[in-house]
Amino acid sequence: MGGSNLDCITWNVNGLKSFVKRKKVLQYLASKRVDVACFQETHLTADESAKLQRDWVSQVFYSPSVDGHKNGVAVLLSKTAPCSFMDSWSDTGGRMVFVTVKVGNECWLIGFLYAPQGEKATFLAEVYRYL
Repeated sequence: MGGSNLDCITWNVNGLKSFVKRKKVLQYLASKRVDVACFQETHLTADESAKLQRDWVSQVFYSPSVDGHKNGVAVLLSKTAPCSFMDSWSDTGGRMVFVTVKVGNECWLIGFLYAPQGEKATFLAEVYRYL
């Protein structure tokens, strides 16, 4: 490794539909000065996921909740993160997001997964297919 770092946090937020909760979560992360925040169980639809891009957040990558009541994952990159965006991919079931960034001279893959209760073999087969 070239000595580069990204400060990351992962959080099961159990829903971010509430403006008040979303604001508190984003303010907390801003106070911690994280570079990358990964959320699971956002419960946000595609349109609602855009609400995560504000203040310190430069880019939001997400796999939205299918029904707006469960699932949903998101990866947020801060404006001050020492990396540059290269590529992203997400599934359509609110379960996985992959983001490739350049950190210094290295390419890093940030993969965030939220596995289902059942059918783990099927889920993992899908993950391996995209790696």
